[in-house]
Amino acid sequence: MGRPLLLALLFILPLLSGCTSEGLPGERAVTDHTWRAGDTWTYLRTHDDGPPFIYTREVTGLFNKDGYEVFELTEGMSGHTIRQRSLYTVDDLRFFGFEVRDGDEPRQTLAPTRPIPFHYVFPLEPGTAQTFEGIVEQSAGDHRQSERVHVTATVKTATKQVLGERVYTVWPYEMRIDWLDTPFDDGATIRGHWAPTVGQSVLTEVEQGGQTTRYEIVSFQRRLPVAGPPAYALTEGLRSQALDRGFLARIDGPGYARWLLHVEVPTTVGVRFDHPTAPSDGRHRFDLVSLRPLGATGAWVFRDPTALSGHGFAFHMWAGEAGKPGHEFHSPAGAGERPVTLQPGQVYELVVASNHGGTQANLRVGDEARDRAPAQTGSVDILRIAHRRVTEETSPGPQLVRDHETHLVSLPEGERIEGLVFALNHGGEEATVAETAGRRTVSFGVHDLLIEDPGSVYGVYMSHPARSAFEVSVGYEYRADLALQGAVDYELGVFLMRLVADDEKKD
Repeated sequence: MGRPLLLALLFILPLLSGCTSEGLPGERAVTDHTWRAGDTWTYLRTHDDGPPFIYTREVTGLFNKDGYEVFELTEGMSGHTIRQRSLYTVDDLRFFGFEVRDGDEPRQTLAPTRPIPFHYVFPLEPGTAQTFEGIVEQSAGDHRQSERVHVTATVKTATKQVLGERVYTVWPYEMRIDWLDTPFDDGATIRGHWAPTVGQSVLTEVEQGGQTTRYEIVSFQRRLPVAGPPAYALTEGLRSQALDRGFLARIDGPGYARWLLHVEVPTTVGVRFDHPTAPSDGRHRFDLVSLRPLGATGAWVFRDPTALSGHGFAFHMWAGEAGKPGHEFHSPAGAGERPVTLQPGQVYELVVASNHGGTQANLRVGDEARDRAPAQTGSVDILRIAHRRVTEETSPGPQLVRDHETHLVSLPEGERIEGLVFALNHGGEEATVAETAGRRTVSFGVHDLLIEDPGSVYGVYMSHPARSAFEVSVGYEYRADLALQGAVDYELGVFLMRLVADDEKKD
């Protein structure tokens, strides 16, 4: 019998589980768990030296399967059409199968003959080791295969796990998966770090075939959030303040300021962004304000920039080339004050940055306000300001229009980059009087990730901790074998700045 055909796909996905117990260090077992439809966790996914991806999981259903109550969990990489829907029993979160689809097209399935702790063993009892065996049935296209599987699970004592500036209390565990009918297969090892207050593994590493895939949590949203302080502590020198009253986040000169905030009950804040107040001195200008969960990072790709308002995000940017009109972008959409909902369980960071100054954001919570000192200040470097909007008609005949903007970013490891990279096709797919085999696409790229779209791609590149040199790019292309009268209407933009922290952090 050959190698299990779905093994590579199955074990790039970490274990999935949910819990709400308190999460204190020591030998204490984690015995409670709960998920709710609508719970969502967002991860940064990396694969050895490959590019990072944003990866999301959401509890999308609760139903009955063969006499078991099961959760449906939908997951996949941002910007990709491939999604995996997995089933887990409600009482002990044992795995009961998955289906992978590319859009509406089914690609692979895997299902055990009975639920098995394939990705997770419950409860989490430090010092225990358990073994399980079962049979799984796999399919891909016309191919069908059954395979015996052996699972070994061990749980370690609770400890601290540092992820960037966040410090979680976690229960580490390891699961070893071996396929009994394929002797030459080396199986897979899953190492997770379960945080009860998050309801997920906050860091999972999957080793298989000499390769390692890593999932680091960057934000989460619970349908029934637990009131109280954040689910994690902060690294030394950083402190978060409870957001019970509004305040004005302002910088008067060039540089940036950063505030760290949290709420202890779900709270909707009003955010108002103000236009630049300082006169231009002939330089490019870049003003940026962002509010988001601490740790949110990487490439976020949306058709609509207003999608950023989910999960406690607010984003505003004004950028302009010297001697040219400026460009303004913000999320959520709409004029005036913009509502953003914050949840207990995590710290939010508010960053106000400008290479000119005179930039501010007003956060409103109730009717009272107070002054708040930033947790961190520093300077900014403009990496790139480039924008063009092209609207023109083309001559009759064959059509080939290509435009591309590329920028190589090479910075010391760990330094923060803020900004926006995007491509928009304003003209749509029918911007000609008549054409044969016409096609328009826009593209957005970060590292080796390239997304093409016949409509529009809006790529938001925020707070990336540079680990090595990388490339960002946007492009537009129009092709047609023949057009009586063609037209193009597109927009490309790259706006990036670097945040350079002061040596001394402030309380």
